Amino acid sequence: MLAGFQDGARLLTKLPFLDLPLRLGERNVVISDAHIQCAEETISVSPMLVRYRFVTPWVPFNQETYPVYHNMDYRSKIKERDRLAVANILMMLRGLGITFPERSYAAVNGRRNVCCRYKDQVLHGILGTLIANVNLPDHTAIGRAVSHGYGWIEHD
Repeated sequence: MLAGFQDGARLLTKLPFLDLPLRLGERNVVISDAHIQCAEETISVSPMLVRYRFVTPWVPFNQETYPVYHNMDYRSKIKERDRLAVANILMMLRGLGITFPERSYAAVNGRRNVCCRYKDQVLHGILGTLIANVNLPDHTAIGRAVSHGYGWIEHD
C-alpha cells in the first residue's frame, strides 16, 4: 500500500503503476494490478482521547537510543515511550505543515516487542495501542522508517 498526503496524494494518482518493477526485500516483483482510492481526511484536536492500534510495529528508537531505553526501569520506560509518541505525532504533523494548537497527549500500551529490519540494521519495534488527543486518518504512520512500512496506525 502507498499513501500520500496533500501534493503527494495528487502525484500518486498520476504515476504509471502497471508493469512497474519493484524490489521487495530479496524479491523482484512487477505490479500487474493497481487500485487507486482517494479520500479527503481531517486531522484535528480531539476533545477526548482517541484509541489507535499499531498495524505494523512502531519504531521509536535508533541504535543509539535503544540501549539507553533498555537500561531504564519499568516506569521510566513507560514515560519514555509516551514522550516519544508525542514527539513522533508532532513531527509527523509538522512534516505535513500542520501546527498542533493544543497541548499534545499520547500514551503507548506496548503489547509485544518485535525486531524490525531497516537498512541492514535491526531495530526495536513495538506492537500495541496508541491513545492520543488528535484525530488522525487510518494508515497514518509515526516513528522511524515510516516510508518502509513501520508505525502505521488504524482506529481501534
